[in-house]
Amino acid sequence: MTEAFTRLEKLTPGADRLRSKILSMHGLPKFGRWGVAVSGGRDSMSLLAMLVELRQRTRWPAGLELEVWHVHHGPHSTSAAVLEFRDRAEALVENSARRFGLGFRSFRVQPERESEEAWREARWAAFASQASPVWLAHHRDDLLETRWMRLMRGTGPHGLTGMRDWDEQRQIARPVLDWTLEELHESGEASAKVLAPEALPLSFIDDPQNLLGGDLRARLRHEIWPRLEAMRPGAKAAMARSFDLIVEALEAQCRVAVGELAPQLRTASGGEDAPLSVLSRSRLMLISAAQAERSLHTWLRQHGRSASRAQIGEVLKRLARAEVDFEFEVAGLRWQVKGDELRAFPYGAVPSRPKVEA
Repeated sequence: MTEAFTRLEKLTPGADRLRSKILSMHGLPKFGRWGVAVSGGRDSMSLLAMLVELRQRTRWPAGLELEVWHVHHGPHSTSAAVLEFRDRAEALVENSARRFGLGFRSFRVQPERESEEAWREARWAAFASQASPVWLAHHRDDLLETRWMRLMRGTGPHGLTGMRDWDEQRQIARPVLDWTLEELHESGEASAKVLAPEALPLSFIDDPQNLLGGDLRARLRHEIWPRLEAMRPGAKAAMARSFDLIVEALEAQCRVAVGELAPQLRTASGGEDAPLSVLSRSRLMLISAAQAERSLHTWLRQHGRSASRAQIGEVLKRLARAEVDFEFEVAGLRWQVKGDELRAFPYGAVPSRPKVEA
């Protein structure tokens, strides 16, 4: 395994950069199966092309299978163009997987409603059902947009963190998160030319809904960013750097604060086999509300979970009750109070699980 991903042939710069990133991702399993989420769009097709180049031109681990995963949003739509796009995207992704000699799995999801949130929950449900790491092509522009959208909703410090390149708890890999959109696309094109003897350009298909600019993320891309760049060239890159610095400072402060409080909050019976470790309810109630809120936020993040300020407030409100033994559900977790011990158990990978057919 120490020889995994060593170069057998010269790599394109993007594939070599991706190789270095993979080797630096601590805790990433290099056996079993990796599922690459491919929508058919340019971002995910670029990531797929680079991974295939690595698979063909490096010492790929013998026990590691690379599989292409596609989520088809089903036949529900008021637009014939959208329905046609979904079928064409699925066909493109399947043909690409076959051409590269990879397994292909398509998920037909049926959310109860058509909304960006419902589709996102359905995709997460599909990926979580496979119990394998899922690779996503989220890049630096996606991270900036996510942070801006959360800021517009009134998020706190932890909401600004956004995505991480490797979420071991949820088994989510985002290896190109620090790449710009342009870097990702250029690298994907370079890998595609290496893989195709006829030097075909990278194949992809644009989602017509993204081009229409109806949702907030699309409007940021097509309206807000171009206006800001026109007013101040380089504004988008500067904002991304500012968010990085702010998040780094906030996380450092939280680590110090929780590090000072953690020994006081944990109970003596807590251990490695505890669901999310065990906290002392009484000690949590003795510190200030701000300290308790910050401590719970960071405690959850240490275990790969997250919660809004309102959800944390609801947890603290429940803990202030007079009951000794009780349970409740908040933020995708089942909270259990037994005497002075507070535990939290994940009861699902996503808040809701729409019907998924693989």
